[in-house]
Amino acid sequence: MDDRVARFLESPALSDSTRRAYGVDVRQFSSWLSGRGLRLDDFDVRAFAEYAAELGRRRPKLAPATIARKLAAVRALVRFALGPERVPDTSFAPRSACETAPWASSSTRPASGVGKPST
Repeated sequence: MDDRVARFLESPALSDSTRRAYGVDVRQFSSWLSGRGLRLDDFDVRAFAEYAAELGRRRPKLAPATIARKLAAVRALVRFALGPERVPDTSFAPRSACETAPWASSSTRPASGVGKPST
């Protein structure tokens, strides 16, 4: 494992609970990188997108909040180890069913009173 991962996890900026959760997440990410013959220095938006997609395909299925936390951990690690300019701006976190439902946007939400019987 890259020594920057260990330094990141030892950072006093992380609370104990964040350190525990991120510890699992960044170690899994490090294993994912090494399984593809990549190093942390090879990280780019393409690798981030591939990792996010793999998290979405994982079985048993991960909750959207879990995937978002794992991606946040990776972003924090990259910001720490490689600098903020290497952190992808794009969000790859999955959207919940409510966010993707047709009624989720105000432009498609029915107007108040629509569909009620007239009196």
